[in-house]
Amino acid sequence: MFYIPFFYKWSFNIGLKNGFIEVVLAIVKKILIVVSVSAITLTTVEVTLEAPAETVAAGDFVVSLGEEAITVTDVALKEGTEKTYALTIPSLDGKSGTLTVNSVESSFDFTSATLSAAIDALKSATNETIIGLLNAPVLNIANVNPALAAEYKAEIDSSFTNTRELIQKAVDRVNADATEADQAKVDAVKNAKGPVELLAALDALSIEREIESIAYPYFVAISSNTSINTKADIQGIIDSVNTAEVTKLVVDAEAKVTTEAVATADALLTNFTGTEIVDDVDVAKEAFEARLAVVTDIVAVNDTVSATTVEADLLAALQSETLALGEIVIPANATDYVTEASAKVSADANFKFTTIDQIKTFVNETNAKAAASLITAVNNADTEEAFFTALTAPKLGLTDVSDNPVYKKVYFETGKDLTFKTPADIQAFVTKANEAAKEYAYVDAINNASKSTIVAAVTDFVKVYNNTAYINLSTDNRLEAISTFWVNHGEGRAEAFTTTAEVSQALTDAVTEYQGYLDGINASTNTSELLAAFNVMIDDLEVAYGDELASKVKELSYTEIYDNGSLTIEAATAIFEQLQANRSDDITSNDNFATVAQAYEPAAKLITTP
Repeated sequence: MFYIPFFYKWSFNIGLKNGFIEVVLAIVKKILIVVSVSAITLTTVEVTLEAPAETVAAGDFVVSLGEEAITVTDVALKEGTEKTYALTIPSLDGKSGTLTVNSVESSFDFTSATLSAAIDALKSATNETIIGLLNAPVLNIANVNPALAAEYKAEIDSSFTNTRELIQKAVDRVNADATEADQAKVDAVKNAKGPVELLAALDALSIEREIESIAYPYFVAISSNTSINTKADIQGIIDSVNTAEVTKLVVDAEAKVTTEAVATADALLTNFTGTEIVDDVDVAKEAFEARLAVVTDIVAVNDTVSATTVEADLLAALQSETLALGEIVIPANATDYVTEASAKVSADANFKFTTIDQIKTFVNETNAKAAASLITAVNNADTEEAFFTALTAPKLGLTDVSDNPVYKKVYFETGKDLTFKTPADIQAFVTKANEAAKEYAYVDAINNASKSTIVAAVTDFVKVYNNTAYINLSTDNRLEAISTFWVNHGEGRAEAFTTTAEVSQALTDAVTEYQGYLDGINASTNTSELLAAFNVMIDDLEVAYGDELASKVKELSYTEIYDNGSLTIEAATAIFEQLQANRSDDITSNDNFATVAQAYEPAAKLITTP
């Protein structure tokens, strides 16, 4: 998708039609947004857009020199860019000033005086400065090759070059001679009589990335190719042979898995340079090096495998980062690795690993053999503690086994009736059980919470298992909603939650129930309705004031506000009058009670005995 890097020039026509003013808005021209103007030559100007555009045409550019409009006759995207274009314009020869393209300006000077100065500068040019001088925009010289700086200087010094046309002819002569010379060098490469002569010819042609040690493969490839015409053809053959020869030696090292084969491949790879460089990284060379690194580390494993294998050496070789065996290598099984490796060497004196997969299979099989009796212990464990002890045996190599009591319980309850065959089976079980235990831990905290800890238990639960209804309440409303949740599911209740989904649904239901209580109080139109609404939630009110506001619980023992399991009519009247007072002032934000506690405050004021 393209960002649209243009704006529009508009015209407005205002007239009177049928008694109304008519405004006609017309798009005159799409104008691309230009951010820079540069590289002005006699007949071209280079511009960069703010962003790439799907289509660009000559008419999208408004070009002027002072008050003079300049017509763009052609536009072409600059090679290797996404938003830089070369605009072709009528010649600026002999002119100077400020060129404006879509409101962006750039100065130039192509006057005769500037041209004369540029021509004079060439007379004192050096090999180092002549390329820059030839590229002066006012000269407008084409096909300048930086590699021919010395030749240009020599030709210009010995020629009559007092006009840009004569300078161009001098450059063309040098280029033609160079082309002829290059062709002679190409022919020398094609006609080389052997590797030594070929290397000399390649050097004379300035071929890149040649490796002296593979001159013969170069000679074979070039002498058998009948379609070589240019230096580029030869360079392509050199690069192809380089890659083929390195590939051959790396593949040979992977097959032989010996120190010698790796060294041979590495010697050639050291002198190899690929053709693709990304962020200063030689892509092909890095890939070859990675393959050799794997072979090197497999060789290191083989070097430690013998009848006298040292545990620490073999373990270190198996734990190589390049082999990337990771957690399947169990340090507690080092002795078993040695035993099994030594057995293989005893059975076959020429035994060696040749691939990572072979080593991985060896490690897994050894682990399984070492763990056989331990797997039996897990399968036969008949108590929670015995099951946990079996799981934590070092040779099983299990990870993430938690000693949290909740997790230990879940391991035993969910695994006691299973039959495991491999350590991988048990690891998969532990991973799954950990997820279940995590859920169980939050559910268990809710089930075992006391009145003083239920708020913390619910808060922790909601942090992990999002509950929109609860989160949308204010802090004070949440505390009162939890009291409703506690009355429904708290201490002394027979039912216990078994899943987080059950807890979340119960919490949502409690929020809905609590909100109903508060809405009922605020919706009361008389004292009787308020008394009825308040009495619906007396149990929750009692709990809401619980341990944090013990004095409120004590207040419920005073008959002025609470008698025979109900608010007194006096208490209800006081609350209703406060509700009416709230709604009689100009402050709408306090028309309703925000919390049950706030609604209760007028009743609490009726207490006469402190």
